[in-house]
Amino acid sequence: METNMAPDLNVLSDMIDAQSPEVRELFQYALGLVLVENGEAEIAEQRTIDARRWIIFRTANGELFSVVEPEGNDRRLSTLCAVAQECLEEQGSVPTWRSD
Repeated sequence: METNMAPDLNVLSDMIDAQSPEVRELFQYALGLVLVENGEAEIAEQRTIDARRWIIFRTANGELFSVVEPEGNDRRLSTLCAVAQECLEEQGSVPTWRSD
């Protein structure tokens, strides 16, 4: 995940990057949902590419980032949403992604 964020959140980013692709997809999607729920981002667009749905988020400062909607595993998604929310609250900062 290419990021420009608070140094403390880089540790979290590195931990997520070390996980399997499935966990990375779930966490990135969960983080996007939490940002939307907190009013810090909105869903700008949704596209289907190669039978996978991609969500394009726009942050409050106008930056765009996209994530693929993960397949299944609602329990893991709920857990990762809670972890993402907790991390954002602890850090008091919101990660921003550079659009590709």
